[in-house]
Amino acid sequence: MTVNRRAFLRYGGVTGAAALFQRLFGSRREVDAAASPTGEAGATRLSAATSAVWSGDANQTSVQISSYTTGTTLVGLAVSSRADLKNATYLAAEPPNRSGWNKWSVESLTAGTQYHYQITDSPGGGGRRFIGDTAQFKTLQAVGGECTTRIAVGSCEVSAPANPAAFEDIVAWGPDRFVHLGDFGYPANLTTDITTHMDNWSASTSDIGPQSVQSITCMDYIVSDHDGNDNGRSENRPTYQDPITMTNIEAWRRVVPARMADTQSPQHGRWRSDVEGNVRYVKLDTRSIDKTDNVSTPTDPRSTRSSMLGVTQLTWLQRQIDAAASARQLLVLYTDCAWNGTSPGPPIPNTYCDKWPSYIYERDLISDYAAAKGVHVFIVFGDSHGLQQDDGANEKNGFASICCGPLDQELHMHYQDSYQWSYPYNVPEHGGPYRHAQQYQRLTISQVPGSSTVTVTAEARDCSSAVKGTPFTVRTMTKKYKL
Repeated sequence: MTVNRRAFLRYGGVTGAAALFQRLFGSRREVDAAASPTGEAGATRLSAATSAVWSGDANQTSVQISSYTTGTTLVGLAVSSRADLKNATYLAAEPPNRSGWNKWSVESLTAGTQYHYQITDSPGGGGRRFIGDTAQFKTLQAVGGECTTRIAVGSCEVSAPANPAAFEDIVAWGPDRFVHLGDFGYPANLTTDITTHMDNWSASTSDIGPQSVQSITCMDYIVSDHDGNDNGRSENRPTYQDPITMTNIEAWRRVVPARMADTQSPQHGRWRSDVEGNVRYVKLDTRSIDKTDNVSTPTDPRSTRSSMLGVTQLTWLQRQIDAAASARQLLVLYTDCAWNGTSPGPPIPNTYCDKWPSYIYERDLISDYAAAKGVHVFIVFGDSHGLQQDDGANEKNGFASICCGPLDQELHMHYQDSYQWSYPYNVPEHGGPYRHAQQYQRLTISQVPGSSTVTVTAEARDCSSAVKGTPFTVRTMTKKYKL
């Protein structure tokens, strides 16, 4: 196993989450590690420094890992297939950027394997010492084989202190990975200063709820409207082709543990994909620099001139569909915002403008393209603050979809009349009743040996203490796909 570090430039900024660390990581245990394979000294516990860790976008042979640290000037990484970190591969410590972040790409891993990792410090004149606690991730199982994968999917939580009920339920379930569909905190200060974006992720990552999940599994993050919020404008109007979005893309590249498939320079978006078994997972960026503005110039939702993805990402998505067709794979499509429904307009109100129902021509083009190729698509989205399931009855080509959220937010929904089932059932279009919710969905995607059928089971979970008997599964939807 080799570990390649991605270099960082360093920027000034405010690390607003620092005060949380003593609460999150107050207890410490001594950990001994054997010498590394190169014969260097192992690591002992350093309890004075603190660290929040985040792994993401694992595939069969690699994973991305980021850390946010306080109280140390050097940060390294130890990775091992052993829980005690013996015989770990160590990466030499280097300074974090001025927002406290380091980021690595860990390569040459083995498919379907559980790994453990921990942040280290290398002080002057001596051996390494561990910072914080161990965390773990699992590489994806082999491409083309039958397998079962369990994925927790959710979106939308307030910044610290968050209610951890949904996160605690996810940890108890122990999924193979967690996909966060966006609204990872609600910053109101994002600007062209790159540290505003980094510091938002510092605060969100180190919160007790997300950190509990990030410590046990990968968190694959899907970009959302609150990653480029137009400098906190109160109407939450999305940004289009603007410097704030470009700044977030650069901050993402330096901080978020995610691959980026965009080959343009500079990169325009944060889309990517991976394959496990006979399922292709596509992670869209509906907030790229190429998204067209349907607000400043009143635009019909069915206009052929408006685009959610832009030409480059749309072409890339079509090639993903082609690949799924060629390999006879199910395609799971992750997108941060609502898929079904029809927006009013023109003009399209701000509340509706950044959802797929405001880009109907492109949405239907994607759906028709997949249907023409014979590819089954299962759509997973967030943004709306409520649980929804639809078996395909309200989608043009019969593709099923689910809404996953909120992890920790007040209830409201978009386009719930375009879904067979919404929970709670009495939440109207623009919100209310305003009880706080801790909700997410569990996906179990299974193909048993010798079968050509992939079964997708979606369990909608309510974990809010405002509901008697929680946490519990509110509704289960099962879809079977013959490949």
